[in-house]
Amino acid sequence: MIAGGELNKKQLTELRKALASMELPPQKRQRLIWRLAKYGVIAAAKRHVRNQESPDGQKWPGRKTKRKGKMLRNLPKLLHIREMPEIQAVRIYLQG
Repeated sequence: MIAGGELNKKQLTELRKALASMELPPQKRQRLIWRLAKYGVIAAAKRHVRNQESPDGQKWPGRKTKRKGKMLRNLPKLLHIREMPEIQAVRIYLQG
């Protein structure tokens, strides 16, 4: 069961086994990996920035200055995905 849209290590290994056992053509397999990155990893990154917490659930330390705004608000806008079909993977990177 996925709690809060996050995968733990056991769930990730099960997902990799299920993906390997699927009889998908290469293009569909690559598109599935891309969708996992877009709607799973990037969505989780946006949620962590919005909640100002790390992926393991710990709150970020506060600002050292007197500013009251949230930190790294624009970071999720910079996240992009590059498909790498030759190794059946995607790369998530910061563009900008």
